[in-house]
Amino acid sequence: MKINLELIPRHPGLLAGHDNDIELMVRLSAADFEEQGGNDRTPLNLGVVIDRSGSMSGQPLAEAKRSACYILDRLSQSDYISIVSYDDSINIDFPGQK
Repeated sequence: MKINLELIPRHPGLLAGHDNDIELMVRLSAADFEEQGGNDRTPLNLGVVIDRSGSMSGQPLAEAKRSACYILDRLSQSDYISIVSYDDSINIDFPGQK
């Protein structure tokens, strides 16, 4: 299976002559399974963990939720998923199930 890796920087450039911290969004993608000639795949057992602390307020939390929905929409009926969120405490919001 071919997997594509895309690194998307939060800011468009770096300061020359300075130490720079780089914040990236990492996007992994693959061609649809059917496009690769597959019929069935092994069921998945996924855990999605979402940081809901203060640093995630606003757009970062909205993007994390959007990404979780993206994953959910692509699961098959044989897959398992659990959803955990955390800040200063940990919550099992959705225990592992189909």
